[in-house]
Amino acid sequence: MLDDEQYVIETWEDEPSGVFCKKCGHEMDWVECDAGCEDGYHDGYEEDPLWFSPGEMELCEACKGLGGWWECYHCREEQR
Repeated sequence: MLDDEQYVIETWEDEPSGVFCKKCGHEMDWVECDAGCEDGYHDGYEEDPLWFSPGEMELCEACKGLGGWWECYHCREEQR
């Protein structure tokens, strides 16, 4: 999970207005997981049908089940 000390979520009228890097203060962008998962999970049966049942999902180790991560393109800080 993401540590709330690594980024700041600003709000406007109780609605999130952006996620900002605590290191440099610039707005962060959401980057989709590049490990080929579907919203943070892999279909284990497609990867190894001997060990997994059909439809059995396995947590993606790259994004820890989040489907992506926040990244600051200004200072290249990644929050995985």
